[in-house]
Amino acid sequence: MCIYFSFFNPFSWMHWGFLPGSTIQSAPINKLPDEVILHIFSFLSPIHLTTAELVCRQWKRIGQEEVLWKQLHQKYFGPKPLRYIFPKLKPYSFKKSYLVKCEVESAIKTFKEKSASMSAEEWKKSTRGYERGVLREVEQGLKKNEAKHTLERRS
Repeated sequence: MCIYFSFFNPFSWMHWGFLPGSTIQSAPINKLPDEVILHIFSFLSPIHLTTAELVCRQWKRIGQEEVLWKQLHQKYFGPKPLRYIFPKLKPYSFKKSYLVKCEVESAIKTFKEKSASMSAEEWKKSTRGYERGVLREVEQGLKKNEAKHTLERRS
């Protein structure tokens, strides 16, 4: 997919006095306080935020702030990271929890797409062994989570 921007001028570097191969020593964006950049980053989607982290060390450090990823996590998945849903998991940051949940959702989507076209026999073969391990672990985690919420509501 190609996007054309009518306002883009490939020779604008000449207007600003930049020469090909030269490095920019100072840019006004670098002089913004971290708090301002953090506020700007709070409006970015997860994809754009991870892309912004690639720009420079300062943006990478700011883009990895837990407060940003907590906000994104709450927006897309709810208030609690994976460690509260599945207590046996090691503690993850909100960023890691967000990325893991995205991977899980992607795997579930792929599984649903593939299993829709499988015969009953193929489906049984593909899930053999999972019901004992993975599904039991998920079930136990959900039961513990429900019990915890029930106790919290009563108190």
